[in-house]
Amino acid sequence: MREGQVVGLIAVTRDAPGPWAEHHQQLLRTFADQAVIAIENVRLFNETKEALERQTATAEVLQVISASPGDVQPVLEAVAERAARICQANVVDVMLLEGGLLHAAVSIGQLGRPSQVGGVPLDRSTVMGRSMVDGTVVQVHDLQAADEREFPLGREHACLLGHRTTLAVPLLKDGRAFGTILLRRAEARDFDQQHIELLRAFADQAAIAIDNVRLFKETKEALERQT
Repeated sequence: MREGQVVGLIAVTRDAPGPWAEHHQQLLRTFADQAVIAIENVRLFNETKEALERQTATAEVLQVISASPGDVQPVLEAVAERAARICQANVVDVMLLEGGLLHAAVSIGQLGRPSQVGGVPLDRSTVMGRSMVDGTVVQVHDLQAADEREFPLGREHACLLGHRTTLAVPLLKDGRAFGTILLRRAEARDFDQQHIELLRAFADQAAIAIDNVRLFKETKEALERQT
């Protein structure tokens, strides 16, 4: 028992009939208490380890931003690589809006078949498009099994490329989306809330990095004109 809730049981049997002695029952109660402590220790250890990994990944992306004031590509690659590793995604794409279409600026991972997507229209027919149009996180448990009317183009991509659970987090600036971080899994297994919060942080960092590069280039060009 943990906090009044059953988390498991210890069951013992023997060939001979008859009740267990009281000292045997007490021993099993002790074992049960010890097992609960061990389970809780592992849970706390894993939570602490995962939290540290998320904090470390966020700090590493910030370091890349600081080291690359004029180039956003290393930042997007760092975001995609760490998102794939920590969130256990088969493929991570950072999609940016160019000429009215979404193109993959970075693509990490594979699904056993060609998995890169690009030239996707900005509308609600895909998970990534809907996340940008609505300006919010969109997750679909199994895109291959989704209603064709809900994500027609996204479902077509999922069946063609082999992914199931799909998550998109928009890149926002002044309340408007200009890109998205797209995570895909080959299996139908949702990303948990901690993963989503980490991706929101990555999206904020990517947006800052892209804006920093824009300001850096504008300042450099202005200085060149003045010179």
